Amino acid sequence: IFTSAGTPDYIFLDLDLPAKDSFTFLDQLSIMSAQSEVDFRIMVLTNKRDEQRAEKAKSYSMVADVIEKPLTEIILANIQP
Repeated sequence: IFTSAGTPDYIFLDLDLPAKDSFTFLDQLSIMSAQSEVDFRIMVLTNKRDEQRAEKAKSYSMVADVIEKPLTEIILANIQP
């Protein structure tokens, strides 16, 4: 689902990225957002034992919510664009 500006309603970001630190990704996306004046909304996926990193993710203004994995159809159905 995309907004009228052609950007996605949400970007889902797992804090456990295999090849890149997720906070580096958030930092880079913040810079892109400021340069392009596009407001990205991020849904962060995390596991229960990662509370400290989940709190850090919440400090980014573009993070709309932090969701505990697994991401289910019920959770997706309750996300409002």
